[in-house]
Amino acid sequence: MRALAIVALAAVAAAAMACEKIVHFEDFQLAQDSGVVVQSDTEAPATPADEICRRCQSNAGLRHPPCPTEGSGDDGVVYVYAWRKLQLGVDADPKKTLDPPSYNLNVGYDLDCSDRMPNGFPVKCQALFGDGGPDAQKYPWQAYPQGIDNALAQRFLGPLYVSAKNLDPTTEPLDVSFSKQLEAGHGSVLTIVYGWNGLPDDKKVSVRIVSAVGLVGSDVEPAIVPKWDGTDKWIAATGQADPDLHSDQIPLVNSKTDDAYVAGGVLVVDYSFLKPLYNHIVNGGVALEVPLYDMHMVANITKDALRYEQFFGRWPLENFASKNDDIAAFLAACDPAKLFALKRALPGLSRSAADFVLLDTTPATEGCDALSVTWAADAQRASIGGYKAITSVPTACP
Repeated sequence: MRALAIVALAAVAAAAMACEKIVHFEDFQLAQDSGVVVQSDTEAPATPADEICRRCQSNAGLRHPPCPTEGSGDDGVVYVYAWRKLQLGVDADPKKTLDPPSYNLNVGYDLDCSDRMPNGFPVKCQALFGDGGPDAQKYPWQAYPQGIDNALAQRFLGPLYVSAKNLDPTTEPLDVSFSKQLEAGHGSVLTIVYGWNGLPDDKKVSVRIVSAVGLVGSDVEPAIVPKWDGTDKWIAATGQADPDLHSDQIPLVNSKTDDAYVAGGVLVVDYSFLKPLYNHIVNGGVALEVPLYDMHMVANITKDALRYEQFFGRWPLENFASKNDDIAAFLAACDPAKLFALKRALPGLSRSAADFVLLDTTPATEGCDALSVTWAADAQRASIGGYKAITSVPTACP
């Protein structure tokens, strides 16, 4: 079983740089070889479900998830939602992409409980600028509205998109490129919600996430496209349904919790007990492994749709920087010319993007050792029509 979570982010950067289409998505998976103690892949421990909502109580003006309210029950329905549209938050106009006022305030949650005013610098660590050279001047820290933290889009994918647009004016906006693939049914991500009372408040619900390789029948008839009317049947990218739950709509995956909740119509899911949650993303036949710490998901939920389904967490800088070649191979889809250019550009850009601490115990006087990551998707009601385990994909160019 392999993994996916940040597929939306890097894959659209690949599309923006005129890379090949995404081959397929993969399923979430726990880390097993990082030297970090990990949890069992069958028993997720109970977590303090409302911990994330209490982080920024001292600054109620900042965006953070709501805390649990009253409400309980189970309407007996398994709700499956499929991604239809991706949102990164940065403006599609390259002239505005790096302009803080253009940032979409509906995408992103404040992670450090600060609006970063007046200069926009990180507050939990010291910003890094590669070798202290041109990166600091080319991409200066800016005060993003309401303290929304998303360095991967704001300070890494954003600048890459601007560069790609300068080289090729026909380059599509990041969100548009990836959303076209979703709209056409070239894979998706499924969120499964059950044990929910179907109302705006429920203090305990269950959530699982799995990738989808396509619609039922698309392997025989590629022209099949989603109707997005609730009748679409997707093939989940994992081996089978969970045999213990007696429903063909609940996949057997590691990305699961029974301690999510709905408050005021907002679904809040805590995946921070996965330390880290490894994610594998695929482009042009090349896979990229992304470990995310402190990962959470928040979405506006109704029975028919999820809006602004946001995932946010921390990507360790050490891992991010050590994988510059892998990231370049992924973004370039092994195109030699693009690969050469990216390998030269990524090291300095990677370090200048770091804006967060991997561990909250790190002194604020030390350099930032992680990147904040946030992305959002809109998802429509659907169902699971089958299962297909995904085989491994190479992580380097031939």
